[in-house]
Amino acid sequence: MSKNKKNEITNIEKFSRRDFLKTGGAALISTIMLSPLMACSEKLTTITATTTKTTTKVATETAINTVTEHTTKNLTETAIKTVATTITETLTETPTTKLVIDMAGNMVYVPVDAQRIAFPWANQYEIMMMAGITDKCVAIHPNLKKYVWLVKYTPEILDKCTPFSGVDVDIELLLTTNPDLVFALETFTETIAKCNKVGLPVVILSRPSTIQKIRNNAALIAKVLGGEAETLIQRYDTYVTEKLAMINSALADLTDDEKPTVACIILDRACRVSGTNTIMDEWIGIAGGKNIAQEFSGYKEVNAEQLLVWNPDVLIVPSNKWKKDIMTGAEYAGLAAVQNDKVFINPHGFFDWQYTAPTVALQIQWAAQILHPDLLANIDIRQEIKYYHETLLGVDLSDEDIETILFPEVYGAT
Repeated sequence: MSKNKKNEITNIEKFSRRDFLKTGGAALISTIMLSPLMACSEKLTTITATTTKTTTKVATETAINTVTEHTTKNLTETAIKTVATTITETLTETPTTKLVIDMAGNMVYVPVDAQRIAFPWANQYEIMMMAGITDKCVAIHPNLKKYVWLVKYTPEILDKCTPFSGVDVDIELLLTTNPDLVFALETFTETIAKCNKVGLPVVILSRPSTIQKIRNNAALIAKVLGGEAETLIQRYDTYVTEKLAMINSALADLTDDEKPTVACIILDRACRVSGTNTIMDEWIGIAGGKNIAQEFSGYKEVNAEQLLVWNPDVLIVPSNKWKKDIMTGAEYAGLAAVQNDKVFINPHGFFDWQYTAPTVALQIQWAAQILHPDLLANIDIRQEIKYYHETLLGVDLSDEDIETILFPEVYGAT
């Protein structure tokens, strides 16, 4: 065999093992068919790769086009057999990566079994708990170490590296944890850019501005992690579906006049309320109420005078401290919610129920029950809290802890 032919075979062998795996080859190719040799020219005329159901069109076309480019050359029968053997051997190798499409539409190759995960998203860490892989999280947001319930029940959180700050990351510190997978919110632009620059696989998730987006993110995380994580996170999604259906059914016949107006104060340090285009606005609607703050989008600080102008039927506050101030403050005495004893303390546990954590699954039940106790008397919120934490998060709460979650003294309890 000529020197050129030997080099050609060597190059094809290198391609088969390296580039095929890079393009998902081990998962992409299920059969290889070699056409009959032309008697005169001894040419290899075709090599066709067919794909498994798990492949993507783009990855498949990349593999096929590259194989064709490297193999439609004048080769001897020996060379053809060598190529076929090499690629067949490649098919038997267990793939170490798989292709996923993230929320930004990027095709990302991620580890089939990620063992070292960076997760820079504090109030969504609950998803990692649901998936049962917190032990694999080697880098987290520092705020998680301030969550008293998390520290109490999972003290190992204190030993984890915290290279993240806001939307940015200390990339050198992150690299010391040797992560093989990074999740990032779409708004974490600096984190994404720095991770991409050093070659870390990054899966981008949506800003969790709605309950459905929270569910979508959880589903994508499940798909990326694979294995038992998919089953565990699907259990959460089923729980949300069932609770939404139950609430919607119970409140289906409500008229607009039967829906109380609601103001939701979200912080201890200021009278900051939630307007439209917030997840609070969404869960108030699901629970059969009407958000009184329709004049603005997002969040805004208001005074007692503005609350009196709105005069909501129901006032939701973030802590017992706030309720005491509202119920005893002369400036709030004229509020209908105060006069009718309709000031409620929002529960606050491992994660913030009223914000964009998956625990919003409990929030919608709590809110629906306080707004329409007669229609939703079947909800035992204490039992739901116990079930949710024990079954979905793997935490067995005491009765005392459940009461503290339901009636937090201060908002800063987490």
